[in-house]
Amino acid sequence: MKTLNPNRNDLKKIAATRVPELLYQSEYSFVGLIDLNHHTISRCRLDAKSGEDFLTSTDSYERICELMKRLHISPADYDYFDSHSPLTKVKHALDTQGNYCYTLHHVKNNKELIVRYNFVYFDKEQQLVLSTIQDISYLAYQDFLTGDLNRVGFYHVVSNIIKNDPHNDKFSLLFIDFKEFKALNEILGFEGGDAFLHHFHNKLRNCFLKPIAAARLTSDHFVCLIERKYLDYEQLTKLLKQSFTYHDKNILIFAKCGIYHIHDRHVSVNGMCDRAHLACQHIENEYLQPYAIYDLKMKEIYMAQSQIRRNIGQALENNELQVYYQPIFSAATDKIVGAEALIRWIHPEKGMISPDVFIPTLEKNGHISVLDKFVSDMISLFLHRRQDAGKKVVPISMNISRMDFYDPDMLNALVAEFSNDEFLCSNKMLELTESAYISINNLDLHPLRKIQNQNVRILLDDFGSGFSSFSTITDYDFNILKLDMEFVRSIGKNPKIEAVLRTIISMSHELGIKVIAEGAETDEQVNFLKSVNCDFIQGYYYSKPVPQDVFEMMLDEL
Repeated sequence: MKTLNPNRNDLKKIAATRVPELLYQSEYSFVGLIDLNHHTISRCRLDAKSGEDFLTSTDSYERICELMKRLHISPADYDYFDSHSPLTKVKHALDTQGNYCYTLHHVKNNKELIVRYNFVYFDKEQQLVLSTIQDISYLAYQDFLTGDLNRVGFYHVVSNIIKNDPHNDKFSLLFIDFKEFKALNEILGFEGGDAFLHHFHNKLRNCFLKPIAAARLTSDHFVCLIERKYLDYEQLTKLLKQSFTYHDKNILIFAKCGIYHIHDRHVSVNGMCDRAHLACQHIENEYLQPYAIYDLKMKEIYMAQSQIRRNIGQALENNELQVYYQPIFSAATDKIVGAEALIRWIHPEKGMISPDVFIPTLEKNGHISVLDKFVSDMISLFLHRRQDAGKKVVPISMNISRMDFYDPDMLNALVAEFSNDEFLCSNKMLELTESAYISINNLDLHPLRKIQNQNVRILLDDFGSGFSSFSTITDYDFNILKLDMEFVRSIGKNPKIEAVLRTIISMSHELGIKVIAEGAETDEQVNFLKSVNCDFIQGYYYSKPVPQDVFEMMLDEL
């Protein structure tokens, strides 16, 4: 063994004093001092008692690296270790960055550990470097907030459990997602949000499900592995409705849960979580039934949605997307006074693809703005072409998704278009659903206000389809109210609905708001709407949505 140079006899005393001060904690499997000039490394003994040497054996750094590689390092990490351990690499990193570290795998008692190698200058003038090796396996598997497993830890633990248990049908995996968690953070602050997550984790860990393993996968997403026999759907519904008090603020927060019953042990834990997540996404009303069990149909729907996302760009390029127009008629004259633009996908092999299939998919992934921009451009082109030809023009409305309000390019394009074109301001209208109007109420609506200031008419669409209230009519600034078709379909069947319709139309007129009734299909419905002074009627009674060339012929006949 080599010893430290005679001119550094006092190094042991200095090291014994300074090394513990430089280390933030003592849980290291190795601490050493590297001499860059002599390529040696001396082990530090942190538990040295009075009179004992703080620095013990000293040896060649390269030889120790070879020994470490042979005895401790996982073969899969050999090349990584060879490229990161040379002292030239260490010195360059320290001189340029101030510190240097890398992480790899050790093997101990046939168990793989994750360890971190860390290097800092102990004495730069003397070219001495303090080196530590720390087992951080627990950090790799631990969630900092809950103290329980994180994603990596959950996958690792559950893989071993399933692999070592012979009973294929014993387990289920649950994926839990909280609704509107962002709003909770806004109400309680991030500390309050973290406190809730910790609170829920404790509830989950100690509930009737008796989780074998539980983890927080991401922000507000939890997963757990349970024995299926403990599943109680009534109790699960209660668990997914949490009341939480923080600094005298009490809130009620709802969650939904996707369930995957494990049958095939060859599916990876990642795949199992994906399937439970997929089931969670298929829950339509978490207030009525906040859980769903994965089945193959969900996968088929997901694959179809994925195909839509992949093909929508090509569909635009190939002119497969077309704008249809559904005329809007005056209740007083039965003549066309406007139209609603509706997108249709004419697939070369599948034929007409229903908007109910592709529009929700595009809204979910944020691509709906591309479609809305296309419709907007087609409407403008159509209106200008008829104006330039001196032909009859009627106002055309287009649907605006709430996702468009998160796309500044879409909104700014509309603002710019209306700012430079008075003709479009008079003949192009924007439709927003009631739920969209409410959800964007707290956003910065300057673009929408700019559009309204150009005297562009705003239509409130599908009034009555959700949690409608009369306050919506007074609280939001719009020009035309569109009654949801479910209202219209109740005419002649439900006297209470008819009374509500009379009140809505009368109140709207007093506020200077026009009313369109959607979905009219029968004489009885149309006659009633006329009798209560509804302004406009739209529906199959008059016309279904038609291609642009057909709509043009209808206009030319006016």
